[in-house]
Amino acid sequence: NCPSESQVRPVAKMANDLGIETVAECVENELTRDKLLGMEIDYAQGFYLGRPAPLSTLFRQSDQRR
Repeated sequence: NCPSESQVRPVAKMANDLGIETVAECVENELTRDKLLGMEIDYAQGFYLGRPAPLSTLFRQSDQRR
């Protein structure tokens, strides 16, 4: 299950205060992404940002971009 905003916000604040980078999971839509940006989350993952893929596929895509 994905955590609620009330769970994420204090953890994000504490991490930011301590200078620790943060990663949010379960980013399923634009609203969630925008809320996380407002909480200064550093990184995110989820279906809104991209579908899961095998590492070999990701490496091929990376090589093609070079």
